[in-house]
Amino acid sequence: PRGQEDKYAFFIKYTLIVIKGCGMKTEKLFKTDLNDTQLKNSELNHFECLTGKTILDSYPRRIVFELTNRRNFRCIMCGREATPFKTYDLPISVIRSFESIYPYVEEVTLHGWGEGTLHPKLFEILEFLNKYPSLRKYFVTNGSTLHKITKAIFDFHVDLVAISLDGASPETNNSIRKGGNFERQVTSLRKLISEKKGRGLNYPYINFVFTAMRRNIHELPDMVRLANDLGIPEVKVVYLTVFDE
Repeated sequence: PRGQEDKYAFFIKYTLIVIKGCGMKTEKLFKTDLNDTQLKNSELNHFECLTGKTILDSYPRRIVFELTNRRNFRCIMCGREATPFKTYDLPISVIRSFESIYPYVEEVTLHGWGEGTLHPKLFEILEFLNKYPSLRKYFVTNGSTLHKITKAIFDFHVDLVAISLDGASPETNNSIRKGGNFERQVTSLRKLISEKKGRGLNYPYINFVFTAMRRNIHELPDMVRLANDLGIPEVKVVYLTVFDE
């Protein structure tokens, strides 16, 4: 809209995405119960989507924040390799600015082009979001920082942690996710799972995210075996997106 260009440019600059949709892939994986306000908003959102309403009275069911586009791996299939990016971290003020709608939102996803756990104020962000007990928190990580953030995952009730691995062996995974260390990441993951069991908690839900491609698809059965060995209930396979020929 005219007169609001600066406002929208700001959100584009920080790659913040707000999604209003009829359903979310992750909603059945969370153990945190929704409150009445969230449930009513969800029902209204479903109804508005199914009836084709274009101006919605419901609030977003899910908000996605790209915390940072910084990274510590150079994954061969990543779009970051196809074009130059100016490095940034999402200001925590942006996350705070949505405070009025968090009581209605079901899920906040902290994920984007970068490794979100590298955000210098990650713990402060998780602590802030934890003010809303029914607001589910979810992030995808390459697993390199698990040893640093395990305590925060439990202290601030992170509901879902998705671990990106693209091979069931060091040779395959580390050749795709350059800079990664398969053995160290699996060791950190074992410690996280052990801590979860030791605390007797049902969170976080943990799964693997595996990007299928010609050089690793033969290891998919071994990824399932690895998940079973660790006690991880799901291997999520995503297709390869080609950014640069």
